[in-house]
Amino acid sequence: NERKFFRQHPLYRSIASRCGTQFLAKSLNKILMHHIRDTLPELKQKINKMLTEAENEMASYGDALYDSPGSRGAFITKFTNNFAAAIDGSLTTLSTSELYGGARINFIFNEIFRTCLDRVDPLAGLSLADVKTTIRNATGPKSALFVPESSFELLVKRQIARLQKPSLQCVDLVYDELQRIVSQIESKELNRFNGLRMQLIEVVGNLLHSHVEPTKKMISDLVAVELAFINTSHPDFIGGDGALSKILDNMVEEKLAQQQQQQDAQQQPTPAPASRSSSTSSKQKPAQTEKSGGFLGMLGFGGGKSDKNSSSNNVDKGDPPVLAAVPASIKPAQESSDKETFETQLIQNLLTSYFDVVRKNIGDLVPKTVIHFLVNQAKNTIQNELVRALYKEDKFDQLLEEDPQVAQKRASCAQMIKVLNKAQLIINEVR
Repeated sequence: NERKFFRQHPLYRSIASRCGTQFLAKSLNKILMHHIRDTLPELKQKINKMLTEAENEMASYGDALYDSPGSRGAFITKFTNNFAAAIDGSLTTLSTSELYGGARINFIFNEIFRTCLDRVDPLAGLSLADVKTTIRNATGPKSALFVPESSFELLVKRQIARLQKPSLQCVDLVYDELQRIVSQIESKELNRFNGLRMQLIEVVGNLLHSHVEPTKKMISDLVAVELAFINTSHPDFIGGDGALSKILDNMVEEKLAQQQQQQDAQQQPTPAPASRSSSTSSKQKPAQTEKSGGFLGMLGFGGGKSDKNSSSNNVDKGDPPVLAAVPASIKPAQESSDKETFETQLIQNLLTSYFDVVRKNIGDLVPKTVIHFLVNQAKNTIQNELVRALYKEDKFDQLLEEDPQVAQKRASCAQMIKVLNKAQLIINEVR
């Protein structure tokens, strides 16, 4: 045999113990084991890295979570939880570079809607002629001693109605934002099943749309409530006394300013004597001022008489007088009397004060209405609506239909994970 040959051979007799197949096998096995021990850490690290990458890829494809009927409703619960978390600000994947979800709704309320209301001018669209015409129409055939309250109510209702349009636009902006949240909710289930994603977006979109009209109806009712009753006893309303005091304070300030100007003019050098006609006209001015009705006339007592000298200069020839034809459209004179100026300022102060009260109410109630009737209603009913529309046995196969390419990649990835796990067990057994 081989061992006997090497022991008896004169050339190999001295090294017979290191010759033969048995010694070669032991030597090669020893070399192989040393090589494995040297390369084992790197090989183990490489297998672990490949296994981690394969598991991450498998997670992106999704696993067989919804094969049993009991687990098929899990995606609905997960979607509704993400929707509510995005609104409440508790979503774990919130962006750090821009506002998202409920923060954008808050921006609509406080930055867009509130700023729009603050920019509304209480007197926009109301000219002095409109105010005078309304006052004249409210008095009827009589000459009123005081400003008619009906004229104030008519004008303030016209201005309050202007708040309805921006309030309804606020509902549309929040509705668009909720749809944006739905479209941006990401999960591996939605990425895996495109049909499921489209159905979810469609059902939630219809749900949100069904809550828009009740919300707008409530906001329209809020504006209608403000129009139905003008509460002149509101504690924040300036009232007639406050508006009158404000006008009197302005008159006092103007009077003091005029006196100051007169004092400054008297301190200046006396100009050259003027002509006799100019001095005569200057003496006539105080008399004309006294005939204007004075302070009582501005308050509405006894003013409003026309100047007889301003009547027609036609000479009466003794013929029977003939009345002039009534114009088809009668508008107040462009020049205002002291009484009309006072009444106009009074109405403007009342309008501004009451409009500010209503603007504050609308600015507070519209966001609350939108949250209650649209946002909270959507959060509370979205899961029931999704279950009603999607949790059906005949729809599951269609909703959970996977792309064939994704299914093939998922199967290949599962096979790779199986092989790598087996290789990891073998390496762990090496000592």
